[in-house]
Amino acid sequence: MGIFSRYRVHIGLSLVILILIGGILLIWKNELFKNVNRPTVTSSQPTDSANLQKEIENLKKEIARLNDTLSKTEIQRTETTSEEIISQGKVAGESTAFGQEVAGKININTADATTLDSLPGIGPVYASRIIEYRQANGGFKSIEEIEQIKGIGPATFEKMKDKITI
Repeated sequence: MGIFSRYRVHIGLSLVILILIGGILLIWKNELFKNVNRPTVTSSQPTDSANLQKEIENLKKEIARLNDTLSKTEIQRTETTSEEIISQGKVAGESTAFGQEVAGKININTADATTLDSLPGIGPVYASRIIEYRQANGGFKSIEEIEQIKGIGPATFEKMKDKITI
């Protein structure tokens, strides 16, 4: 027999004992800390259903108040939007898809550069000039005003007048 076979039983028993001790320590540790994180009920906390019902009713009232405030805010926002549309000269009830097209026409007050670029005689440079002009002047008041853009004259306007709106 070699030197290791003589100690094999001792090493095996030692490992089994260490594993058992480790398991016992884990169980003991869990039992010690099991009650540490538990909340304790004090007399000031609601313990009966009547107090819980009062809390629920108070929360429902608060939710109703917040919903009412939200609804009023939405109405004010809608009224402001309507006033802005009227001040821009748009017809009531006119709808725009993403604020760009109305009945196949491109809204020059809201269209992005790519959409403006699709107009006849308008390229990326003129599209950026249109956007700069409307930002500087608060938008176009009429479609004819587009002729104020440098490089857009009567000939270009004639090509696009049936395709644009404000």
